[in-house]
Amino acid sequence: MGFLASIRTALGRPSLFEKVDESFWREDYIAEQILEAHLDPANDDASRRAPTIARSSEWISRLVKPGSRLLDLGCGPGLYCTAFHRRGLEVTGMDYSSVAIDYARRQAQGLDYPIVYLLADYRAAELPSPFDIVTLIYGGLGCISDAERDDLLARIHRALAPGGLFVFDVFSEHYIERTAGSWYVKLTEGFWRPGPHLVVERKYEYPHADTHLDRYIVVDLKNGVIPYNLWKHYYTKESMEGVLAHSGFTPLGWYGDLAGSPFHPRGMWIGVVAAKA
Repeated sequence: MGFLASIRTALGRPSLFEKVDESFWREDYIAEQILEAHLDPANDDASRRAPTIARSSEWISRLVKPGSRLLDLGCGPGLYCTAFHRRGLEVTGMDYSSVAIDYARRQAQGLDYPIVYLLADYRAAELPSPFDIVTLIYGGLGCISDAERDDLLARIHRALAPGGLFVFDVFSEHYIERTAGSWYVKLTEGFWRPGPHLVVERKYEYPHADTHLDRYIVVDLKNGVIPYNLWKHYYTKESMEGVLAHSGFTPLGWYGDLAGSPFHPRGMWIGVVAAKA
């Protein structure tokens, strides 16, 4: 099949939460681009900026006693883990990017911080236990299907000590961009490839499932046509209440972010503090 035919096939509307090859998160080149985005002090696309991390880690740390055991899922290069440790918590981070985990471990070793970093995919791995608090920051719960979400919540529930807290944020409908798709050509390196390549971006809506898809179709001579799916399941306070009740959690507070800002129904984010029931 030629490039144009392959692109046309890739532009077809995917089924809800259709999976594509997700090994790109582990590809050295793309993983290095993601790490660079995490560490960019002017970029909120991967980790949030340092002042936000500081406010958020301080607020979250006050929810539990000093010395409490915290598990940060999707920890990336450990920016939040470092901040939590500095605020007196016993910290474990988990991520399935070896590039990010290697960076986090080097940083912890250089600072002589006893942070434990686990290389594992939290969407499937059995989680260590027990923890007093589990965090999932930057919308990770909204990037997976309902079945994967419920399975993850069950494993988080098991990982928490009695009365333990689950602290997370999810996208609201107002976070989602509904702009038209676009395409561009990179004649040198870019985020997706180290050499010349074409990127076609398409956006798809699944209103019956409160879900949005950003699909990136990347074309180059070496790899051919490869699609990448970035799913965003958005929530309301009411819909998340039902999810939590089904999974054995009791919501303790609703916020506009994970720094304790007041909840607003038209805000872009919903921050949640829930307790293991």
